[in-house]
Amino acid sequence: MFFSFQELPVLHIINEDDVERGGRTFVSKKGISTNTTIGLLSQNTMSVQIRGIWFKNCFIINNYGGAPFFIEGDSGSGVFLSDADGNQKRALGIAFASSNSKTQTCVCDIRDIVQTFDIDFYSDPQPMDTS
Repeated sequence: MFFSFQELPVLHIINEDDVERGGRTFVSKKGISTNTTIGLLSQNTMSVQIRGIWFKNCFIINNYGGAPFFIEGDSGSGVFLSDADGNQKRALGIAFASSNSKTQTCVCDIRDIVQTFDIDFYSDPQPMDTS
């Protein structure tokens, strides 16, 4: 069996300065069902209850350009701030649900995920114990 070790890119996480207030903030994701799609970040947030679990203050992504941003099978896709061409800039969150009308997607904030699971990101390669 062949294993390849390569340096992973640094994950840049959003901060408040990354989100344009009153402007158009584009996002992109690559899902299993829809492949790469572009959407627009709403200025509002939503809370969603799924099977008795509340997901609060989630980002809302609106469809852009006539195509759906998210459909069944895309759950778990990473969503990134991007430009209008889909070039990714910073991690926004994880897509996991859509509105009944299928025009809006609910995205958990990546900062909440990082904090909840105590995830660390390193910009420099870290030594790995291979023993």
